[in-house]
Amino acid sequence: VEQDRAALQAERASMEEAHTFQTTKIVLDVGGHKFTTSRQTLTSVSGTYLASMFSGRFPLTPNAEGAYFIDRDGAHFRHILNFLRDPVEKFKLNVNVNEGQREELVAELEYFGLLDRMLPYQAQERVGQSLLRRACLDGTRRALETAVAQARVLVFELGSTTPFLRERFQDLRWVITERVVNGSPV
Repeated sequence: VEQDRAALQAERASMEEAHTFQTTKIVLDVGGHKFTTSRQTLTSVSGTYLASMFSGRFPLTPNAEGAYFIDRDGAHFRHILNFLRDPVEKFKLNVNVNEGQREELVAELEYFGLLDRMLPYQAQERVGQSLLRRACLDGTRRALETAVAQARVLVFELGSTTPFLRERFQDLRWVITERVVNGSPV
């Protein structure tokens, strides 16, 4: 009897949650792209733009179509919404996303306050790229050795599990040589 009662309670809680999703449906117009979600999803990660916007602390008025307009590029908003739907899961960016699209997404993640949560190694990747780029411009062995040593500090794991390297760079190894062609090490 107790097991049946516990199962009934779990089912009731599940249905109440489904009802909450149904009654808190929100339509967003993000830069002309329409998205339908729930208040619970939009507020699932505290400290973000969307959690603040839909917290109930500020009066919001939908437009004539019943949507809340957000003046941002909606092309990548689906990534944000999918992450908010399941923030416990680690976000994985599709490998088919090119560098330009990635930078656009990074700009949106910064705006919505989700960059550190969705792409936690983005800052380290930028610093590492900057260090290596500057060393390549210098072109000396010492500058390259220093940059690689500094960049290694940013990498927690090397090899195929390095989370912020794209697939084509997995297991890639850098070798520092004294050979220089056109002012750049090779």
